[in-house]
Amino acid sequence: MLPDVSIEVTYGSVIFGTLFVLITGFSVMVGMDPYTNRRHKTVFDVIIILEFLLVMQNLVEFYIANYHPNDILRTFTSALGYAIRPTILALFAELFAPKVKHTIAWALVGLNAAMHCTAFFTGIVFKIVNNSWLGGPLSFWCLATSGILLAYLVHLLVHKYKKKQIREIIFHAFWLLVVVGGILADVFFNEGNQWVDFVTIATIIASVLSYLWFHQHFVREYETNFIETQRMRLVLSQVQPHFIYNTLSSIRSIEGNPEETKRAITEFANYIRGNLSSLDGRELIPFSEELDFVKDYVRLQQRRFPNRINVIYDITDNDFLVPPLTVQILVENAIKHGILVRYDSGLVIVQTRLERNNHVIVVSDDGVGFDVKELDNTDRVGLRAVRNRLDYYLEGTMFIESEIGHGTDVVIEIPYSAKKKHEGPMPSEDAEKPAKAEKKGKNNEDTDR
Repeated sequence: MLPDVSIEVTYGSVIFGTLFVLITGFSVMVGMDPYTNRRHKTVFDVIIILEFLLVMQNLVEFYIANYHPNDILRTFTSALGYAIRPTILALFAELFAPKVKHTIAWALVGLNAAMHCTAFFTGIVFKIVNNSWLGGPLSFWCLATSGILLAYLVHLLVHKYKKKQIREIIFHAFWLLVVVGGILADVFFNEGNQWVDFVTIATIIASVLSYLWFHQHFVREYETNFIETQRMRLVLSQVQPHFIYNTLSSIRSIEGNPEETKRAITEFANYIRGNLSSLDGRELIPFSEELDFVKDYVRLQQRRFPNRINVIYDITDNDFLVPPLTVQILVENAIKHGILVRYDSGLVIVQTRLERNNHVIVVSDDGVGFDVKELDNTDRVGLRAVRNRLDYYLEGTMFIESEIGHGTDVVIEIPYSAKKKHEGPMPSEDAEKPAKAEKKGKNNEDTDR
C-alpha cells in the first residue's frame, strides 16, 4: 500500500491540475468572447486572477503547514486567502448590478482584509504559533463577511429579476448554493490535509457557471440587436423613394375612373402602413395580415406593369404567425428578379399547407431563375434577413431551389409547435379593427391577374 503522503500528493495533483486547466480554459473563453461587454470582461479577468492566486495560496499554505514550517509566511498566505474570498463575492455583485455603486460591499471587503492583517501583530482574528493555526475571538470574521455578501447577492438577484424570470433566479441561486456548500464543507470536513479548500473549488465552479449565463445573455442581446437592424433595413428597402415615386406616378396616370383611383390610393396607403408598422416592435404577426400586405403590393405592381404579373394564391393554412415582411419579401423577389426581367408575362404562386406538423409556405415563379450559389455573394432584397428572422423567432427554415430559365421555388417550414423565443407585444383587437375596416370592400378574390 502506498503511504498516506503519496495518496495526498496524487489526489492533490489531480485536483490542482484540473483546477488549473479549468481556470486556463476560463481565461481563454473570456479573452476570445466577442459578445461579452468590456466592463464584464474586466470583472471576469480580475476574478480569474484572484482565483488563480487563491489556488496557489491554498497550495503554498498546505506545503508550509506540512513540509516547511514558517510562521510569518504562513500568516501572510492565510491572510491573503481570507482577503481574496470576499473580494470575489463583491466582484459578483459588480456583475449582477454594474450600474450600482456597491460601497458597503467593498467597505466590508476592505475591513475584512484589514482585520486579517492584524494577525501579524495580534491574535484577535487568528495567529500562527509554532506553525499551528490558532483562532481568536473574531475568528469567524471572514465567514461572517462572506455570509453578508452572499445575502447581498441574493438581494440583488431578487431585486433584478423579481418574479418575472423565475428560471433566472433559480439558476443564480444554484451557483450561490454551490459557494455556500463549499463554505460549509470547509467548516465541517476540511481537516487541513488537502491541497485546495472546498470553497476554492466551489468558487471556481460558480464563476464558470455565472460566466456561461452572462455569455448566453449577451449573445441573446446581440442577436436581438442584429435582428432589429435587419428589420430596419427590410422596412427601408420596401419604402425607397423610387418605388414611392413610381407608384404615385402610376396612380396619377389613372383618368376618368374615380373608384379605381380611390382603390389604388387605399392599396398604396395600406402598403406603406403595413411596412411602417413593422417598426412598432411586433416580432410576429398573423399570416393572414401578412397576406393582405402581399396582395396590396401585388396590385400596386400590377398597376405599374399591366398584363405582366399574374399571381395565384392557394391558401389552405393560415392559422400561424410569421415575422413581418417575410412573404412580401419573397413575392417581391419573385416579381422583381424573376418575372419583370423576362420579355413576356409570368406567374407567381403563393401556397400554404400544413404538412408533417409544419406550416409550409411556398412562393414559386416561372421567371428567369438564378444560380443559388450567388446568394453567398449577394442578398436578393433581404433573403438572408428573412432566413435569420425565421430561425430566430420560430426555429423555422427556408430552402431555395432555382433553375436558370425555368424559375424559382422558395419553401418555408415553420414547426407547428413553434413558440416565440422572445415575447413581444402582440396587436390588440382594437388595433386591428381600423385595418380590417380599410380592407372591407377590397377585391378578395384568390387570383390576381
